[in-house]
Amino acid sequence: MRSYFLITFLSLSVFGFGQEDEGKITTDTNKSKFRTRSISFMAPLGFYLEDATGGGAFEIDGTFEYGNHLFTLMGGYGESYDLFAPSNSFKQVNVFYGRELRITRTIYLEGHAGTGYFSYKALSGGFFTVVSEDVNEATVGLPIMGKLRIHTGPRFSIGLKFGVNINSVQTIKTFGISLQWNNSKW
Repeated sequence: MRSYFLITFLSLSVFGFGQEDEGKITTDTNKSKFRTRSISFMAPLGFYLEDATGGGAFEIDGTFEYGNHLFTLMGGYGESYDLFAPSNSFKQVNVFYGRELRITRTIYLEGHAGTGYFSYKALSGGFFTVVSEDVNEATVGLPIMGKLRIHTGPRFSIGLKFGVNINSVQTIKTFGISLQWNNSKW
């Protein structure tokens, strides 16, 4: 699990912070440049739901833009926190394509869809029984993500983030508060 987050964080750091923002774009030739857009975290108030249980979730994503097109690399982890039952957990690493809709000067809505790696682990048993592993599978998933963001400062946004990962093992839904650092001032 740590290796997934380490790889995602290092990728975002190398690609995200290695590009400099040179101010506002003024010419049409510079508008189509592929550049870093933002990095966001869904923590500590992130949650996930599945069929019979749910738990806490953490997600980190980096978004790049090419004109009006958004490309996002996202890593996520979630685990149930029931005291009297064994835990279920998931890991995901996804690549998204998305678009943004400006609602007002400070409110934005983003929609993303993509593909990615999904791993799910479920344990059976309870507080007074022996815990055994029932499911430990990995597959390709179809993730969909949406963000409703409010710019609270020149480079910072806070918002709500919603997602679903549809796959053959266990479909999960994630939601929570997202904190986002934007590479360029609005």
